[in-house]
Amino acid sequence: MEVVKTRFQLQGELATNSPNRIYRHVFHAFFKILRDEGIRGIQSGLLPGVFYQSAMNGTRLGLFVPLQKLIKTDLKKDG
Repeated sequence: MEVVKTRFQLQGELATNSPNRIYRHVFHAFFKILRDEGIRGIQSGLLPGVFYQSAMNGTRLGLFVPLQKLIKTDLKKDG
C-alpha cells in the first residue's frame, strides 16, 4: 500500500504541471498497478520499509528493559 500512497501523492503534486490523471482514486491506483506491474509492482519498496521498521522498533524494544532497570535504580538512589 505504500507504493499506492506514494504514487497517488505524486500524482497530486504533479497535477499543476499536467492535467492528466492516471489514478481516479486509491482503489483504482491499486488495481491499475497490480494489472500493469503485477504483484511485484505493489510490493516494490517493501524491503526498505521493513528494514527501517525493524531497526527502529528493534532498537526501541531492545533498549526498553535495560533503560527501565537503569531508571528504577536511579529512582531508588534518589528516593
